[in-house]
Amino acid sequence: MSTDTFLELPLRLAGYGYGYNEAAKYAVDYERLLITMANLYIFCHVGFKAFEANDITSAALICLDTLVFHLIASVVVPLFTGNIVRSLVHELMHNIRASPRLHRWAPVIIVVAVLIIISRPLDNVVNKIMDATLRKVLKK
Repeated sequence: MSTDTFLELPLRLAGYGYGYNEAAKYAVDYERLLITMANLYIFCHVGFKAFEANDITSAALICLDTLVFHLIASVVVPLFTGNIVRSLVHELMHNIRASPRLHRWAPVIIVVAVLIIISRPLDNVVNKIMDATLRKVLKK
């Protein structure tokens, strides 16, 4: 099994733009940049996978597989993770006397760290779930 360059760090972190946007929502206004970064990463990965395919049918199935993978692993889970972690850190920061800058940026830094830590396990879990469900259907 060959490694997928798009799933290796640090390139993989470009796919978490939705999660970063959720974390940075109250710190900075880079929503368009972060969402565009994530979408470009996803579509480049899909295009690269399609380019590697042997025929048009397998290319379509590979594109569908890659899009579903990224819908879960690059959009939904990072978005919810960013939201939950940002909310928890924000609540914890209310109890701490610190500068407003720290109150604004601590959730962003912690969400980015959490997304870096969970990136490999998250991709593995999503791949296992897809192996047990969608990929079985696509191979028939």
